[in-house]
Amino acid sequence: MATTIKSPQDGYNGVDVYGPLTLEFKDGVATTDEALTAGHKAYFKKLGFKVSGSRAQAAEATGDGLFDPSKHSVDDVLEYLGVTEGHDSVTAGEFERVIDAEAAGKNRSTLLAAAAEKKAEWEAQNTGTPENTEGGGN
Repeated sequence: MATTIKSPQDGYNGVDVYGPLTLEFKDGVATTDEALTAGHKAYFKKLGFKVSGSRAQAAEATGDGLFDPSKHSVDDVLEYLGVTEGHDSVTAGEFERVIDAEAAGKNRSTLLAAAAEKKAEWEAQNTGTPENTEGGGN
């Protein structure tokens, strides 16, 4: 899956080397097919870069053009779903559809557990209960 890295400096053009990773930025954006390490992702986030996967490339055809988790690694599916820190999330409906497809297909426990944990976190943030609001609940 291709990864897009957006520089915090708008319009930046240049070639930067981060260990074994070389990125060519054009108008503040670089794209790579190289897998980013957790260290790279943490480093980019700390410096204000935006890192995201390419959903257009991730959504390989399943006959209906939808993302098929069985054709991707656990990491790629979690990235697509927005479980990986620093990535945007899909809609709630797409999240459920992909998790249902995973459960009906490969049923990978590590993927399903991470997705369930993230879903519970999102639900806790959106409950509106006093303990989940600014200032606490007591």
